[in-house]
Amino acid sequence: MEKMSDKNIKKAMIDTGYFATLPPANKMDVLIEDIIINGDAKKKNFEHWFEDKEQWDEISMEDRMDEVLKILQLAKPGKALQVFQKTGFMAFCMPKCFPIKKLMDKKSFYAVIDHFDNCGSDDLVFRFNVLMFAFDPQATRETMVDANFDPDTIKWVMQTIDNYMDYLQVKHLGQLKRFLKGWGKDFYYYMDDYAQAIFDITRFNEYRRPDSRRAVTQMIKRGDPFEPGDLDITRQELIDAGAESEDEVDALLDLLLEHCLKKPTDNIKPILMKLVKKYPQAKIDKQIKVLGRPPKRPLFW
Repeated sequence: MEKMSDKNIKKAMIDTGYFATLPPANKMDVLIEDIIINGDAKKKNFEHWFEDKEQWDEISMEDRMDEVLKILQLAKPGKALQVFQKTGFMAFCMPKCFPIKKLMDKKSFYAVIDHFDNCGSDDLVFRFNVLMFAFDPQATRETMVDANFDPDTIKWVMQTIDNYMDYLQVKHLGQLKRFLKGWGKDFYYYMDDYAQAIFDITRFNEYRRPDSRRAVTQMIKRGDPFEPGDLDITRQELIDAGAESEDEVDALLDLLLEHCLKKPTDNIKPILMKLVKKYPQAKIDKQIKVLGRPPKRPLFW
């Protein structure tokens, strides 16, 4: 879409004759700018938009998604999102996500739309992640692919959505440690913030997050290892000890991390080296195969 000047956007908002001369993508942009600035779109412009339906297919998914992201970048996007949804623009911009079929998903969707300003973050990816919460995961993935999201963003958003319900089931310390081992501290904190945002927005008891952050803080203060980099041993030291490949190093680190999840005080180089020498080759080979397979969900049981 060729970007319009602010002056021409304002002109198109009030002059339907000029509005009618614009390409379809620019018409969409003007209507949504009107929603953002004035809380609704000019009635005659909106009527013309519907009369022009045969040209809607000319608007790319990237241009449609740009409108979604533009609203999410507002300081308080809640009111604009409500009008965006009521006027049908949300379904137009993300057609694979509609209609929403499951009753609980519908309830969640309207809660998200009505209370989005309780999101608690101005990070765009986080806000997008929250917006997509109620939609079918496959539809969300396809929507991002169609809109040419970069692969890392797609992976992160889907990783959050796919593991959200499982995260809510973390009830004891062992499960929490498994989650931290599987995903790392950065994703844990992101997921915990995400779960809190979903609850703050919906206020549904079934979405109440586990109260685990204090336990994580205490474990970090103690120096408990959750990731290979937390272990008191390096990749080079494992190679020097006899590991014959990067796969073997990965397997040994995973085995050591698994051990230290149960016995954090064993995270001392001499103890770790002793464990490495004790592991039979068959155990290491088995762990290489385990690491080479896609993980089964939930990852932290």
